[in-house]
Amino acid sequence: MNQQVIMIIFCEVQVGFRKTKPSLIRQAKLKGNTKSTANRYLSFVREILNRAVSWEWLDKSPKITLFKEPQGRTRFLTVAEVQHLLKHLPEHLQDMVVFTLSCGLRYSNVLKLEWSQVDLKAAHVWVAANNSKNGKALSIPLNAQALAVLTKQIGKHPTLVFTKGGKRIARANGKVWRNALMRAGIKDFRWHDLRHTWASWAVQNGVTVFEIQHLGGWSSSRMVERYAHLSSSHLAAAARKLDAISYVLATEGVVEEASIGLQAISIRPAALQTALSAPAC
Repeated sequence: MNQQVIMIIFCEVQVGFRKTKPSLIRQAKLKGNTKSTANRYLSFVREILNRAVSWEWLDKSPKITLFKEPQGRTRFLTVAEVQHLLKHLPEHLQDMVVFTLSCGLRYSNVLKLEWSQVDLKAAHVWVAANNSKNGKALSIPLNAQALAVLTKQIGKHPTLVFTKGGKRIARANGKVWRNALMRAGIKDFRWHDLRHTWASWAVQNGVTVFEIQHLGGWSSSRMVERYAHLSSSHLAAAARKLDAISYVLATEGVVEEASIGLQAISIRPAALQTALSAPAC
């Protein structure tokens, strides 16, 4: 954001702040919006004011407190539910759903995917920085299922990968999508939840949170940690490391080995009796 743009916005914001308390601005932004949306606006205003302070246009910036946002949802489908859903979708949406579940691309990136972004030989899809949510270019490796879907689209359109009858798809998550969900008996499920489903399946099959972050193009691991609870394999591996640890338990001069894990710790009866008969504190 250049200084001229900020100067224009700052002048408008400054006038507003002279007449309005920050707390009232928070409530006004929340009206008709979710807390997440309101926070995006408030963060933008706060950044403008902080820049104004750094450029000495303001002595200090008023405090703007953001709303506490709920944890991101992790709604995902089982394999059986996906198979049932696919039966109720037309072919062009079936292909888009399977492709999304195969590589985790966002809705807009799948809908607008062009052949210039695809390298079937290298098994990769590229998303330019200006089309990526985190503002960074993405290189997405493709598995066999994703490649099969792309190969099926060859020859249907010279530019676009996914089409309907050779024509651009304006919207994939509209009435046809919602009706298919209803017929499949699936509730509270959005197209974006296909991405959650992809990430959830990946975690359940041993893919690390770090790998999912980079495969899915998330800007931070915090956004991906919501999936960590779906797999305890990394904790199980850590727990197994304790199996080999032994320690020495000394009671009444007798040394006995006890293994941490499934083995019971052995204590001589005499020592146990002494401990039980000791007066309570």
